[in-house]
Amino acid sequence: MQTLEMDAPTFNNLQEDFLAAIEQGDLAMLVAAPPIAFQRVFVDITGSATAALLLSACMQDQENRVSSPDGWYAASADTWQALTGLTRKEQSTARRVLRDLQLLHERRTGYPAQFEIRVDYNEITRCLLALTKKRPRALGVAVASPVTH
Repeated sequence: MQTLEMDAPTFNNLQEDFLAAIEQGDLAMLVAAPPIAFQRVFVDITGSATAALLLSACMQDQENRVSSPDGWYAASADTWQALTGLTRKEQSTARRVLRDLQLLHERRTGYPAQFEIRVDYNEITRCLLALTKKRPRALGVAVASPVTH
């Protein structure tokens, strides 16, 4: 954890601003923001909570952005950090896991180079089906056996 050093007057000003924000209800509004969520089953697929979180964020982000007809869209570490709270190092590790599993594809295009990603929904589906074959209750759904008379 980094330590932020500041002089006493600066600290006092920040403390006063913080207390004023609390009095105005701004802090309550911050806490009322939607929570960060991810699909739990993605942890089973990726073996990593951070990769599961990043994959869920990419899927949500892709849904909210304009992407090319083949699914590519511009992405940035700053956006992901704002969405997930993951540091650049955590993102890098999670991206490597997702690339290795072919759940996420990356490329650089244009000049200056722009970083783009594409979520591979077909591969996600394949992984989910494989998981349910191994563990029928993996998705929280019981698979009934056929009834014979």
